[in-house]
Amino acid sequence: MFLASKYEDVYPLRMSTVHEKVAHKKLSIKAIVGCECEVLKSLGYLVQAPTVYEFVKKYGSQGAWANKELVGSMAVYLAKMCCHDYWFCSINSSLFAVGVLYISLKICEQLRKMALISKQTIQHMAKMSGYSEDEVMGCAQKVLKVSQNFDKLFPGLTNLRRLNLVDFPNYLHK
Repeated sequence: MFLASKYEDVYPLRMSTVHEKVAHKKLSIKAIVGCECEVLKSLGYLVQAPTVYEFVKKYGSQGAWANKELVGSMAVYLAKMCCHDYWFCSINSSLFAVGVLYISLKICEQLRKMALISKQTIQHMAKMSGYSEDEVMGCAQKVLKVSQNFDKLFPGLTNLRRLNLVDFPNYLHK
């Protein structure tokens, strides 16, 4: 339970809580840590796949475009929006990441009124992610559709917009 809490809960259980309330002090802290190590070893330490965020950071740092900080922040924001749509839960995080990066580049082009994306950029994104250009563009179209219709698809989810759009005006003036 302690190990699962570390991966699944926003605020994972504290060791003191596990020791006192879950194990009722019948297991020592050392024994709990030992059990956790045993489970991890038996799983070969393979407990989590890379997330969309990790792929956005990886692909974003490999991209040959300007405004990497703005593009990366926009991509993370779009990924958060799209995570509310079930379809994005069914695809690989790496494809999801290149889809949000592509749309982020297109949005940043419009905001900065400068070219950031070209045919070579799309080819580079497809090559570094291992997907075809058609797969990248198909995912990007779905990202665009969700982002354009977010308020209609998910009414009442205003915190996402309110909490994440605060910094974007600062990027535009850099």
